[in-house]
Amino acid sequence: AGRIFKALAFDSPGLLYLGGNFANWNADPASDNIVTYDGTTWTPLLISSVIIEDIVILSDTKVLLGGGTSASLSALRFYDGTSTATAVFVVDATVVVNALAFTSRGDVFIASNEAAVTGAVAGSSTNKLGKLTGLALWPLGPSTNYGVSGGDATGVKVLDNNTVLFGGPFTSAGGITTAGSLVLWQGTMFEPLDLNGQPGNSNLTTELGYA
Repeated sequence: AGRIFKALAFDSPGLLYLGGNFANWNADPASDNIVTYDGTTWTPLLISSVIIEDIVILSDTKVLLGGGTSASLSALRFYDGTSTATAVFVVDATVVVNALAFTSRGDVFIASNEAAVTGAVAGSSTNKLGKLTGLALWPLGPSTNYGVSGGDATGVKVLDNNTVLFGGPFTSAGGITTAGSLVLWQGTMFEPLDLNGQPGNSNLTTELGYA
């Protein structure tokens, strides 16, 4: 009872990753919030009380987990299949990584709730959006107006390697006012999308699909 499942992902050998906000999965007291299933056995990843919001399979040996934090645990963590997940970068207990998206050339785009997530690149503050290349977290937008303002970034979808769609109840991106709750990142600049003149709505963009 009370289990919330937020993310599912399969790697190419067929291992299922299940993440969310739950405890004692399959009657295992160690199985909290993130487990794997190989078709026979459920296995906990032992990440304690970090709530998992999204899972990205980077390769058969590396998985990126995004979610909420507990105490000093990172909201963005790698898992290599053999050990407990390790932090990509250290953030405080207020940060929630809401969504992740992976490009074919290996970059990961991040949508979060935190205006002051500090990355590994020149101490830059991502302001709710970021691009992870290796272990370096890069901000998006002009240096005077990184990321989005007026609300959280709750969804992200890669359209191609240079175009990324972000969603959420924010009101500006890169210092540009957004008429709706969607914005395109074009590699160097933001392009707001007008949803027929409708104001931003967080329910529209918590999950993003692309066909």
